[in-house]
Amino acid sequence: MSYHKGCQKRFLAVALSLSLVVSGGMTMQSETAAAKTVKVKKLTLKKPVVQTLAMKKGESYSLKWEVKPAKGKVVFSSSKKAIVTVNKKGKLKAKKLGTATVTIASKSKPKKSVKVKVRVYKNFKKISKVTLSASKKTLAVGENVQLKTTINPAKATVKKVTYVSKDKKIAVVNSKGIVTAKKKGTTDIIAYAGDGRGAKASLTITVTEGSYTSSVPTAPAETPNSPSAAPTPTPTPTEAPVLQQNEPGNFIIASDVSSADIYVDKDGKDYDGLSLVAKSFQKDVNIVSTKGANPRVVNEVSQIRQSAIIAGSIGNNDVIDKLIADGKLDVSDIKDKRETYKIQVVENPAEGVKLGLIIVGSDKRGTIYGIYHISEKMGVSPWVYWGDVIPVQKD
Repeated sequence: MSYHKGCQKRFLAVALSLSLVVSGGMTMQSETAAAKTVKVKKLTLKKPVVQTLAMKKGESYSLKWEVKPAKGKVVFSSSKKAIVTVNKKGKLKAKKLGTATVTIASKSKPKKSVKVKVRVYKNFKKISKVTLSASKKTLAVGENVQLKTTINPAKATVKKVTYVSKDKKIAVVNSKGIVTAKKKGTTDIIAYAGDGRGAKASLTITVTEGSYTSSVPTAPAETPNSPSAAPTPTPTPTEAPVLQQNEPGNFIIASDVSSADIYVDKDGKDYDGLSLVAKSFQKDVNIVSTKGANPRVVNEVSQIRQSAIIAGSIGNNDVIDKLIADGKLDVSDIKDKRETYKIQVVENPAEGVKLGLIIVGSDKRGTIYGIYHISEKMGVSPWVYWGDVIPVQKD
């Protein structure tokens, strides 16, 4: 009887321990499953602060990043492991000369990612200091200013500077350092060393309301009888301060004092062809306009001044593709077809852009046909180039 009770107790003890092991395993599995299901809502690159990095062969570098929520997991990959490797902790190793792209991606949502373009040099001298010619600047809404930046040492391996606006709603800056004031307020423009090693300088921009004359040069004006005098820039025609779009559903391409911009995506596969057609369309606007309006052809969204003609084919224009994804632009009637296009006016097509005339093509040729359809509606005949047929000018 006592032996039976002892066995019984031992059996209960073993059963209880197994129960604890199983339940503990289940808890661990459920926690692991929970960790896998944490969706990364935001992924931010902290180091380097820009998405370019210069390294010396043989050097190591540790990436830093931030995810929200904090329990979100990320994975790392290198496009060319022979040039740069990256381990599970985000540590890079420069193996040989060349360029590779390192990606930090959400484990649960791989499309949520940031990329760092890494270039490995044999000899590398980093930028130790970035200097801007001013620390403060006041602009009127719509006004432009060209930043003047210097780096030290002058013989640094990478001489590029990357510009970033802290608040793009107030002011934007393009890759060449041209700042455009968007709305009243104050923000900082930061110039980062392009080698990704942390050197930087900042400029505080204060934007006020009011009209302006653009300071971005277009063509130098000649000064009679003064060959030694410095050329002065011809200001870009503007309204107060830019072209005003005043009727819902309509889009003004040009007025007697200003014109909308023309945007084509420089990263699109059709850019080479569309950039040439955009310049051709620019000439069409110029010859139709009574005042000779000269719309700017731009390839960065930050360069757009409030309104723009946005042209591109499906899958080859960042603004157009986002409009399609957001349901603001329906392309079901042209998708997968050849040489077709759609034209639509869209409000707020991109950040800082109030109105866009969207010309979307099923392919490159479709986009080109759409652009020239606008030329035709303006009164421009193809014979303008072959037979000097001058269109009727309009204000």
